[in-house]
Amino acid sequence: CHPNEPTVVTGQTNGKIHIWWNVLSGKAVKTMNHWHALPVLDLCFTTQGSYILSGGHECVLVKWEYNSHHTDMLPRLGAPLNQVACSTNNTLYATCNADNVIQIINNTFKVIQIIQGLTRRHLRNNVPTFQTGLLLDPRSNALVTNGRPGHLQFYSLHNDKQLYNLDIVGQNYISPANSEEMMIL
Repeated sequence: CHPNEPTVVTGQTNGKIHIWWNVLSGKAVKTMNHWHALPVLDLCFTTQGSYILSGGHECVLVKWEYNSHHTDMLPRLGAPLNQVACSTNNTLYATCNADNVIQIINNTFKVIQIIQGLTRRHLRNNVPTFQTGLLLDPRSNALVTNGRPGHLQFYSLHNDKQLYNLDIVGQNYISPANSEEMMIL
């Protein structure tokens, strides 16, 4: 819901975003924005209502200018965006990703902090996986297990925090081609 106007935004499974104007008048008008190729998983207005933030399976944070189709995008966020939020002063955005990672992003689209514990895997069911199980790294005394696709994660049980993700394959996460392939979570 818009913070000051009788306007609501909704996201659809086909990637379209509908803006419903004058919803309290009984004669709502609908406009559409469309960039996402897969389902829109979350939407929010910025605090002043100047922008709409959207996220989904493409691993991209999209900032839509309100009353226009102009967009800014922050790609390669590592995993599908399940939730997006905006701070009360409009300076920070947060994404909650499907791999159990929270990213804090400033309003110029620079990632300024990543908060994560054990990374949750988010692979399609038909993709072969090579599970490491749970191993103990004798050098760091850390638990080693699968993390993001193509990564090993090292987790300190003593400090209860992730030490690092080791990228083994050097590839970005590739979103499924259509919603029928999304057996991710």
